[in-house]
Amino acid sequence: MSRQYIFLAVLLIGSAFGLTQLPQAPYRGQVLPDQMLIEIYDPARFLSTDLIAGRMIERDPGLFLVDVRTADEYEEYSLPGAVNIPLENLLDDEWADYLNQEAMDIVFFSNADVYSDQAWMLAMQLGYTNLCVMKGGVNEWFRTIMLPTPPGED
Repeated sequence: MSRQYIFLAVLLIGSAFGLTQLPQAPYRGQVLPDQMLIEIYDPARFLSTDLIAGRMIERDPGLFLVDVRTADEYEEYSLPGAVNIPLENLLDDEWADYLNQEAMDIVFFSNADVYSDQAWMLAMQLGYTNLCVMKGGVNEWFRTIMLPTPPGED
């Protein structure tokens, strides 16, 4: 064996040992998998359209609505006062200050629950708190708030 190979082997072993001595990365507030499962199955993370409409009527300053649909869908129709943060842009740094609000309830919504659930999970993994999903999304909003079915005679 040549001296070059011995020197290279010693260098690699020394580097590997040095890497084992580095401190671990700090915990960034990410939710552990078992905690995430508990949160996913907790029905309290969903807010009904009636509850959101009531808070909007009362002009609740603690309500922050986030429309995670595309910009085109947002322009076509969205809830009054909602901010458009498309799902594909949710992890951008420009939105961190909007989503990291401890004094407000952040309510994600889309056409149904799928995209808003994904936004909720991403925001949970980023360590944000007070996160909710509007149950049924814009579809449910139209069905219950905009075009409600009149009650029967009973």
